[in-house]
Amino acid sequence: MSFTNIKIKYKIYGLVILSFAFLILITTAGLFGLSKIETKKEDIFRHEQVEKLFLHKEIDHLKWIAAVKNAIIDGSSRINVEKDPHKCALGQWLYGSQRKLIEEEIPTLIQKFISIERPHAALHQSAVSLEEKLQQNASQQELINFYSTDIITHYEDVISQLNDISGELDHETEMSQNEMNDMLSFLNSSSVYFLVISLVVLMVLGSILSKSILQGLKESVEFTQEIEKGNLFVSISTDREDEIGELLTSLNNMSANLRKIIGNIHQYSGELSKAAGSMNSISQKLSTGSGDMAERTSSVSSAAEQMSATMRDVSSASEQANSNLTIVSSSTEEMTATVSEIAKNAENARHITQNAVNSVKQASGKVNVLGNAANEISKVIEVINEISEQTKLLALNATIEAARAGEAGKGFTVVANEVKELAKQTNNAIDEIRSRIDAIQGSTSETVSEINNISQIIGDVNEIVSNIATAVEEQNVTTRDISENIGQAAMGISAMNNSLAQSAEASKMIAQDITSVNTTTNEVRNDSQTVNQSAQQLSQMSENLKGIVDQFKLN
Repeated sequence: MSFTNIKIKYKIYGLVILSFAFLILITTAGLFGLSKIETKKEDIFRHEQVEKLFLHKEIDHLKWIAAVKNAIIDGSSRINVEKDPHKCALGQWLYGSQRKLIEEEIPTLIQKFISIERPHAALHQSAVSLEEKLQQNASQQELINFYSTDIITHYEDVISQLNDISGELDHETEMSQNEMNDMLSFLNSSSVYFLVISLVVLMVLGSILSKSILQGLKESVEFTQEIEKGNLFVSISTDREDEIGELLTSLNNMSANLRKIIGNIHQYSGELSKAAGSMNSISQKLSTGSGDMAERTSSVSSAAEQMSATMRDVSSASEQANSNLTIVSSSTEEMTATVSEIAKNAENARHITQNAVNSVKQASGKVNVLGNAANEISKVIEVINEISEQTKLLALNATIEAARAGEAGKGFTVVANEVKELAKQTNNAIDEIRSRIDAIQGSTSETVSEINNISQIIGDVNEIVSNIATAVEEQNVTTRDISENIGQAAMGISAMNNSLAQSAEASKMIAQDITSVNTTTNEVRNDSQTVNQSAQQLSQMSENLKGIVDQFKLN
C-alpha cells in the first residue's frame, strides 16, 4: 500500500506516535545517562570519604609519632600509644569489612593495601622495641638512634604507602570525574543529536503529509472553481484511497450527476418550447376560425333581419289584397317574387347555418387538440418538477460535503448555493407554467362547452330555416293557386297571414340566436387569444430556462 492510500487520520496517528517514540527515546537516554552520572557521583563521594579517612589516619600516625618522640624526650618508661597494628584506627580499617568494599570497587588498591601492612606492623613493633629500651634504661643517644633509624623509617614507609593510596584514590576520583563529565557531555550532545534528528524526521514526514493533503485540496479548489464557472464537463483523475481521494471521487460523482440533471433539463426545455409552439399555432388557428365564424354569424343575422323585414312587407301586401281584391293579381305577382326571394334567402341561411355547424365542429376538434397539448405539457412539467427536486437533494448533499470539507469546501458551497437558486427558479417557473396551463385547460373546457351549445343552437336555427323554406315553398304554391282561383283568395290570404306571422316570429328568434352565437364566437376568439398569450409566455419561460441551462458547459 502506497503512502497516499493510507488514511489521513492514520498518518497523523503515526506521526504523533513517532513523536512520542522519539521523546521516549530521548527521555530514556537522558535518564540512563543521569543514572550513570549519579553512580559516578556516588563513587566520587566514596573515594573522597576514603581519602579523607586515610588523611585522618595519616594525622593519627603523625600524632602517634609525636607521642613516641615525647616519650623519648621525657624518659618515660611507657609509651602511651597503640602498639597493636590491628587495634589502631588504621589497623581496624585495614582488617575490617570496609577494605573489601573499596577493593571490589578499586582493584588496583588491593596490592597497595597489602604493601602497607608490613611497614604498618613494623612501625607498631618498633614502638614495642622502643618501650623495652626505655624500660632497660637505654642511653638517650641509643634511643634517638633507634628512633631515627627504625621508627622514622617505618613511619615514612607507612606515610609513603598512605600517600600512594591517596594518590590512587585521587586518580580514581579524577577518572570518575572525567567519566562523569564525558558522560554528561555525551548526554548533552546525544540529546541534541536525537532532538535534531527527531525534528528533521518529523519535519520531513510532516512536509510529506502536508504536501499530500494540500495537493488534494488544491485539485479540489481548482475543480470547484471550474464548476463555479459552469464547466460541468471537468473531472479529476485520482487513484488515492484516503479521505482526500474520497473527496475527489465525491466531487467527480457530483459533477457527473449535475451534468446529467442539467442535460435532462436542457432536453425537456426544448420539448417544452416545441409544445409551447404547437399550442401557439393551435390557438392562432382557433382565433382565426372563431373570427370567421363571427363574420358568418353576422351575415346570418343580417339575412334574418332582412327576412323579417320581407315578412312585414308580405303581411302589409296581404292586408292590401284583402281590402282591395281588384289588385290581387298584381299583388300576387309581387308576392310570388317576394316568396321566391324569401326561398332563396332561406336556402342561403340554411347553407350558412350548415357551414356554421361544420366550423363549430372543427373548432371543437381544435380545442380538444389544445386540451391534449396542455395535458402533454403538464406531463413535461411534472418531469421537470422531479428534476428540480433531485437538484434540491443534490444541492443539500453538496452543502453537507462542503461542510465536512471545511475551509476547502468554500468554493464548493458557492456552487451548491447556485444550484439551489437554480432549483428555486425552476420551481417558480414550473408553478407559473402550471397556473398558465390550468387557465388554458379551464378556458378550453369552457370553450368546448360553449361550442357544443353553439352547435346545438345552430342546429336548431338550421331546422327553423328549413321549416321556413318549406313554408315559403308552400306559400309559393298557394300564390299560384290564388292566381288560378281568385275565388279562394280570401282563404289563402288569411292562411298566408298566419304563416307570415309565424315566419316573422321565427325570424326574430333566429336573429336572437344568431346574436348569441356571435357573442359566444367572440368569447371563443378572446379565449383563443388568451391561450395564445399563455403559449407565448410558456415559450418565453422555456427560452429563459434554456438560457439558464446554457450557462453550464456539458461537453
